[in-house]
Amino acid sequence: MSPMPEVRRGRTCLLSSVSNVLLEYDERLTEEMLFLFGHGNRIDYKIELDGNGLPVYIGHHSAAIMETFLERFGIPQQRRMGSPAEGGLLDEIRGSLAHGNPIVIWVDMARLDYLRFRPPPGSIHALTIEAESSGILSIADCYTPVSLYSDKGGTYRFDVPLGHFEAWKSTGYCRHMIEFRHLAGRSIRFEPAAIRRELANAASDYLHGAPGVRATHAVLHALADDLPHLIQQQSAPARDRLCTALAYSIRYFGILWTREFLAAVIARLAQDDKSPELRSLAELFRATAMHWKFVMLTILKISLADDGRRQAQAAGSKIRALLRKEQDLYESLLQHLAS
Repeated sequence: MSPMPEVRRGRTCLLSSVSNVLLEYDERLTEEMLFLFGHGNRIDYKIELDGNGLPVYIGHHSAAIMETFLERFGIPQQRRMGSPAEGGLLDEIRGSLAHGNPIVIWVDMARLDYLRFRPPPGSIHALTIEAESSGILSIADCYTPVSLYSDKGGTYRFDVPLGHFEAWKSTGYCRHMIEFRHLAGRSIRFEPAAIRRELANAASDYLHGAPGVRATHAVLHALADDLPHLIQQQSAPARDRLCTALAYSIRYFGILWTREFLAAVIARLAQDDKSPELRSLAELFRATAMHWKFVMLTILKISLADDGRRQAQAAGSKIRALLRKEQDLYESLLQHLAS
């Protein structure tokens, strides 16, 4: 295998993995643009206390964001599962790489021995196959989590024989076959008018939702209301597992990085428009990510408290207060975009 360039560090695993390849063709195809033009400001909330995976999920579906973005801009992709028989998976990998298309894959995080912390059961993670030689895959991880308590994320690169890649095997060899080379010779332009339109859509998704999609504000409010009841119903070990899963969801499933992405896009538009009002809004959106980190830490403390329900009520109150601030921010953003 030829030497690979340094891995560019991202802020979330899948969108950053895809963006890192897209950036080789166009420097404007950043992860925040994938988020914005992929209708990324929509959130899901699931409770599965009796399952083997995460007992609660609150987050944004990065695969749906990526697929929406690629479809909008005419970049073909397929999501595939399963290992083709008779060595066909290796042939598929070689064929894709030969056409200049790295392969984005999902793996079982618990089987990645370079991670410094133990993720909740059922956690998956996106990596990129960048090269192959004699059945050995060269893998890039552009966002390696450090811990629930740290904002830092690293990068990692490793080689692994396909036949020994248990972390990938555990997900049924789930992969996204994306025709990145379709971008060769093309230029995708994000005009300020288009960015303003998509920011308005993101604000509307948060405040009002869309057909068949519940408003993000309402979903997060439901979490705040549910939290004391969820905690009260759990034994101490189950409560600890629940709180860890919630904190993990907040940090890694989009509540933090969506706010950082929105702040980055608004700041970019503020620079184009020379608008101090937008620059101020960008800073306020960035601050909401910090407030959500405080919420996350409060949730983690629930499992340590003698009175978990009281701590959960406090966490719910913090979320509701934060949601009122966010609602005001989105309404201010819409007003500015309409002016």
